[in-house]
Amino acid sequence: MRTSFLAFFLAMVASYATADEIENVVTNLPDGWNDNETGVIIMPQTASTQDVLHRVFQTWQFYTSDYTNYIQITNFMILKTRQVAIPVGHFPGAHVYSYIAVLVQASQGVQVVVLLRYFDVYTSRAWLSAVSEIKPPPNTALEPTPTAP
Repeated sequence: MRTSFLAFFLAMVASYATADEIENVVTNLPDGWNDNETGVIIMPQTASTQDVLHRVFQTWQFYTSDYTNYIQITNFMILKTRQVAIPVGHFPGAHVYSYIAVLVQASQGVQVVVLLRYFDVYTSRAWLSAVSEIKPPPNTALEPTPTAP
């Protein structure tokens, strides 16, 4: 009984944490965030999220949050996927686009949120993508204090 409660509790905490990571990225996007910062992936609209992500990570390479390592994500696990609505700007009446937001855990130890939107205008048919690294929270753990002999 106690084990099943603990498993349920941990699952609930994990689901809230992943939803918060996506929400934090989406709500903190500045105006013009997608100007020249989106990768274009030529794939059909019917492509799976997994397949689109593989292509995104072949295209995108980025520095880690401490700017010491330049990485390309090769292996990853999708932790959470959901639809999000993102306005073009922070002003009344701004046009809103629907994106697929994907929280990804990479084998390199980083977590990223990838925003995907299928773009079908005139003859252009592709996925727009943007990648935001999740910054780890500051280490707030107290260091053990040595005891006097």
